[in-house]
Amino acid sequence: MATQEEAETMKTQIAQLIEQNEALQASVETIQHQQMQEKDGSHHGEPIEPEPQPLSAEIWSAPILENFKPPHLSTFDGRGDPMEYVTAFNNRVAFVGAADSLKCKLLAATFTDAALWWYINLLRFSIVSYHDMIRKLSQQFSVSRHRKVYSNSLFNVRQGQSESLRNYLARFKDSTIKVSNPNQELFVRAF
Repeated sequence: MATQEEAETMKTQIAQLIEQNEALQASVETIQHQQMQEKDGSHHGEPIEPEPQPLSAEIWSAPILENFKPPHLSTFDGRGDPMEYVTAFNNRVAFVGAADSLKCKLLAATFTDAALWWYINLLRFSIVSYHDMIRKLSQQFSVSRHRKVYSNSLFNVRQGQSESLRNYLARFKDSTIKVSNPNQELFVRAF
């Protein structure tokens, strides 16, 4: 149990921390107010662009090369496996050697429907890196992720009574493609 003197010292430290916190909050509000005034004064009749809500200021303000030409990217609506989409996205942007800040901007530009609503509703400046963005995307749409399929599940793939051998083989082959850690010997046994 703390002595009376230790308790008083802790109370004093807590009071100092509260004061410091209030001072920091006031400073942040002042800086934000100054930034808004600078932004309002710097446009001189130009249309004001909306602020990048979820991307951090550091990501949003990162420069893009003048001659940068974005690759053709498919859209993500939140219905498919987010990690499959990210893998395809990474493969496409790898050709242009995009920095992580540019990847964030490009990925955000591909969102539609549910994915766009999710993105718009993220907390302001809450995405601090490309890895962070991928993690949040994966968590949000985790129900759409494909689950691992194991070789022993192939024993349940059976030919239907009216199914042709050709259709059965095609269906069995599609099932083998989805298997994690494929084992050819087990495939043969299951078939």
